[in-house]
Amino acid sequence: MSTVFFYNDGVEGFSKYSLKLPFGINFSMTSNDLLETLGNPIFYRKNEEGVLVSQKWSFENIAYTLFVSYSISGYIRYISLSIPDES
Repeated sequence: MSTVFFYNDGVEGFSKYSLKLPFGINFSMTSNDLLETLGNPIFYRKNEEGVLVSQKWSFENIAYTLFVSYSISGYIRYISLSIPDES
């Protein structure tokens, strides 16, 4: 297994992940909240209208990256933790 997904309620037919999320984040946080909590991402993407749709962070001394996908309205759709492919 190289990626774990944590979905918000109703995203792609899934129920909301109800346990504690990594780094003390939660689904009600905004992208600004995540910047304050996690620092600057290594990657971000905006749609054609300039709306932020995703961000990715890596961390020193931690083997995985954290990816966050946002809805057009700005709420967190899902979070994923990925271990880089060693091949």
